[in-house]
Amino acid sequence: MSFFSLVRNVFGPLARCEVNHAQTEGMEQEEEEQEEEEDDELTIAFEVLDLAKVLFQRRLEAIEESEKGKGTDASVENPTTRHVKERLGDCHDLLAELSLEQER
Repeated sequence: MSFFSLVRNVFGPLARCEVNHAQTEGMEQEEEEQEEEEDDELTIAFEVLDLAKVLFQRRLEAIEESEKGKGTDASVENPTTRHVKERLGDCHDLLAELSLEQER
């Protein structure tokens, strides 16, 4: 057995371990990047839903003020008011779900 083949036999497995270790580190980095992307997507979704919530609240306030000006019966709910309230409730529900998901 020559010196070079002896070195290859001894250090070959070590070199493969280093390659496997490098691949494992690469996989870990990819997983971390995917988690960061997922967190970014959750953050964007939260911001969009929060904006939608604010818009629905403003629309609800505008509808209620216009109804007060008209002097309509408060016991009868306008279909538009009902729709806006439902969407506002949906926004609150989804924001709560996203908050729970972000805390994990």
